[in-house]
Amino acid sequence: GSALEPGMDTNVLGARSESLLRSAAAAACFGHGALAAVRTQAGATPADNLLQRMRLSGLGDCDVPLALVFVKGSNQIVWVDRWAVRRRVATPGVQPPWQPWLGESRTALAEALLAQFQEHLAELPASALADPVGQWLHWLPPAGFLAASGPRAVNAAAFLGALAPVSEVATDGAQAAALLDEALRCDALMLPAAARSLRVYRIGGTSGMRLFVRDRRQRAHAEEVWLDGARATLPGVNDVQSAIDTLRRRSCAQVVLWEGADVVGILQGLPKGRPTRLCFEPGRYTLERPLEIEGLSELSIEGAGAVLVLPDGESVLRVADCDSVHISGLAFEAGRSFGFERSTSGINGALDISGTAKVRLHGVRARCAPQSTLSAAAIVVRGGSGSKGFGAAATVDVQIRDCEAEVGQGQVGILCLDVSQARLHDNRVLPAIAGKRYADGILVAGRTARHVVLARNQVRSAQRGMGVGLSDAGAKDEPALQAGSVHLECNDVELNLVGAVPDGRYGLFVGNADQVHAKGNRVRANRSDASRLRLHGLRLHGVYGSQILVQGNLFIGVETGIEFQPVDSTDGVENQVMWAFEFNVLQDGSGPVFNAHSRLGVVEQFNVPALQF
Repeated sequence: GSALEPGMDTNVLGARSESLLRSAAAAACFGHGALAAVRTQAGATPADNLLQRMRLSGLGDCDVPLALVFVKGSNQIVWVDRWAVRRRVATPGVQPPWQPWLGESRTALAEALLAQFQEHLAELPASALADPVGQWLHWLPPAGFLAASGPRAVNAAAFLGALAPVSEVATDGAQAAALLDEALRCDALMLPAAARSLRVYRIGGTSGMRLFVRDRRQRAHAEEVWLDGARATLPGVNDVQSAIDTLRRRSCAQVVLWEGADVVGILQGLPKGRPTRLCFEPGRYTLERPLEIEGLSELSIEGAGAVLVLPDGESVLRVADCDSVHISGLAFEAGRSFGFERSTSGINGALDISGTAKVRLHGVRARCAPQSTLSAAAIVVRGGSGSKGFGAAATVDVQIRDCEAEVGQGQVGILCLDVSQARLHDNRVLPAIAGKRYADGILVAGRTARHVVLARNQVRSAQRGMGVGLSDAGAKDEPALQAGSVHLECNDVELNLVGAVPDGRYGLFVGNADQVHAKGNRVRANRSDASRLRLHGLRLHGVYGSQILVQGNLFIGVETGIEFQPVDSTDGVENQVMWAFEFNVLQDGSGPVFNAHSRLGVVEQFNVPALQF
């Protein structure tokens, strides 16, 4: 019998014991245990049950069992169970060994199972309908009905407990009949059973009847779908569910986003500290607020041509404090720049990445809106901001290639700030509005830049083309911050100086660097504007190390091709440096091809002064 629980009425305990006895007696009549054993071997001896044993003890062919009756004492009838022993008339199977598998008797048995359960359920105390089923029954039929309303309503969640699935499935009466017919082909479910052993269908709305059926995993669940694990190089795996679990444990999370999805909500729900891959399906995504991603380990975003638009903001996507980020095939369009005074961390970008040690951008298009003052950029990568506290000594590796920046008036195309390695190549920087100038094409700045490569980039309609320069907020007598090596190779810069005022205009600029290579670049400008603004094609002004090689550059329409102004870098020791300027050409200019403010260590040969065409 059951143990007496704290506060339990002895009458309740007695009712449970009587119900469990009734359930066990019915199971003996149905031959549940023996039937389960027979199912393991086709053609075995027919399942043994209590009724068959009674036939061997005196029941004849003319005796028809009507009910099981439990009598307590001399004349107290506790329960009468009809369907434990009754069966409708049915023809037997073709041969006795196959009766558990074939024939009408098998269907008659299934109907009796359902009828016995429903009658037993109807006679349980009302309090039992909210208790776990295992406290009152030893088994459940392969399908059964539970009332959801009325005086005999059953609390399905409490009654079925862990046997039930996570959620119910809505259906209608027509479908329910087919579900019931299919489920009754299964055997009864012996208790206790594995969790989630049942499915529950809700018939006709919230208050409708519940139909539970035995979960047929061999048809609908991946655990029962065979998989060749050896062929899939998954040793020890032999079903689909195990394969999914194994692959999921060893792969990064992949999230697919589509037009109309709650993109902001999905991104906010990304688990921190783990690899994540985001795939945007093609389309145009209009956002109400910026997308923000932070705290992931490895982040990969693929766009396949998707466009993210923020009509009333300047930063469409902000990525912060990730170990690495790789973005490809995605476009960002910011519809508004608020102004520098409202920026929380300097110049913001339509694509804004900070505090991330490794950044890879490939095939990205970013557009920033115009502003009357310098306040935004199309693409910004900051190594020194972010909660990880990156400083000048941190390693921040940035590669930006085959990207396109569309720049609003007064703004910047690509800005890299406080990055130790910056490799920007094969990018295009264009005006967002044709013919309108913007401030800067490409800038690498801050307090650190160990290795910078700007190669084969195109800049169109900028007031200043490309600049690499570090700055220090310390005292004036402190040593200047120097970049390591700076390489400017085969870049093509076209300046737009219409209406510009004199303010340090240049095509290319390198300040404070240990090693400088500038080879094969081209800078173009309108001659009259360039002369008015004293435009330099390449400006070198700062503290330099032992090697400068400026070779084979073409300057068109600028006033001075190369303006070289070193600052206190050699302490008068000429043989410590090798500064070579050679094979550079100034075309259609008004000044010299090379103007050096110091001849110390300078080698100049075959530079061609202003050629007129």
